[in-house]
Amino acid sequence: MKIGIFGLGQMGSAMIRGYLRTNTLSPADVLVKGGRSQTAKKVSNSLGLTLIDNLTELAEASLILIATNPASVLSVLESLPEEVTANRIPIVSVAGGVSLDEMGAVLGADYPLAHSIPNTAVEVNQGVLGIAYAE
Repeated sequence: MKIGIFGLGQMGSAMIRGYLRTNTLSPADVLVKGGRSQTAKKVSNSLGLTLIDNLTELAEASLILIATNPASVLSVLESLPEEVTANRIPIVSVAGGVSLDEMGAVLGADYPLAHSIPNTAVEVNQGVLGIAYAE
């Protein structure tokens, strides 16, 4: 299983570190789309993750995780190419303040979406997650 992720700040990197710690994922299973800051590049290099530039590479993912700031979530969704959205790859946002309805307005009400609010203890596999799914 491959995971595509936008955002490797505090929450995104904590989640990925937790997955790697339990061998749920291997570093080769994580596709990272970095932003303007160099955080994603630094974390990707330190963990051996694959940093991508071309969003069509996300078409091989089984899940896309959005761990950006809330203001970026909808633009991330809008940037996804047809190769990704046509595959109906499930998307989970961990950014607060962006509703499933708002995300569904971008991708369609029937797109497989979820919103989760984890805490940073997920890094050591002791976290608590709340999750809501779109219809």
